[in-house]
Amino acid sequence: MYMYKNSYDNISKELYLSNSLLQLNQENKQGLTLNSTIEELELYDLKFDIKELGQDLYQFFQENSQIPGIILTDNDHLSGMLSRRRFLERMSHPYGLDIFLNRPIHVLYEFAKSEFLILPGKTLVIEAIRQVLNHYQQLLPSKYFLDEPIVLQKDDGSYHLLDISHLLIAQLTIHEISNSLLIKFYQELESKNIFLDELSKLDGLTK
Repeated sequence: MYMYKNSYDNISKELYLSNSLLQLNQENKQGLTLNSTIEELELYDLKFDIKELGQDLYQFFQENSQIPGIILTDNDHLSGMLSRRRFLERMSHPYGLDIFLNRPIHVLYEFAKSEFLILPGKTLVIEAIRQVLNHYQQLLPSKYFLDEPIVLQKDDGSYHLLDISHLLIAQLTIHEISNSLLIKFYQELESKNIFLDELSKLDGLTK
């Protein structure tokens, strides 16, 4: 019987964030700016109809260990969001595989559903972080925080998933950009002050 093991333990989360941030720096920060929105980040377009069998989703998660979750649809309409953690956690319960593998996904979802966050694609990264923290801090233990992806809705009405890890990395990158701009600003300001001070001294000599 498959025993559930959370693939995002604390150590792997830290390594993932660290390695991903390094990769972002090497890739010229993926073009991020202070005004970057969440639809500019890496998104997942993964949908399962709630009438599909649990074994199809189980196999999908087994073969795609880095996928944080899937969007559930009912006749192409948004029906819910199921994270990898909640799905595997439910499957690991006694007789979970026997109960849910050969039944439609919506049967399992009735037991595993949780309030999820939907954000417009045009939401700024820095604003999305605030909303995510406000939403999940009352719903989940902190150790599960990174396991629940965000549902993002684009202007065309399509839904996509955003891994919270990617959002945090983007926020850290934007924070670095902000600090760099501030340092540059103060350096330029100091240079101007030195220049004005020199002009003032020269002006004093000419009087």
